[in-house]
Amino acid sequence: MKPMMTPVTTLTFLAASVITTTTAMAETQIEDTNGNGTFDYIEMSIAFPKITAEEFTAMDLDEDGEISAEELQAAYDAEVLAK
Repeated sequence: MKPMMTPVTTLTFLAASVITTTTAMAETQIEDTNGNGTFDYIEMSIAFPKITAEEFTAMDLDEDGEISAEELQAAYDAEVLAK
């Protein structure tokens, strides 16, 4: 006999799936492929495929063409980027 999924079991399963998905989305990994400690437009666009050049430029507060950890945190804090 197959185990039955009660409404509570189904709801619990769905809630766990949503939490797992949200957690995975909240942990966007950005790879520093050239090892310089900052992220260029190519590195950012791999992690955030929808990022535009204009958005990248807006995040680059010191206008050096790279996103530092501080600039990245500021973008998260301002909700320019979703984690």
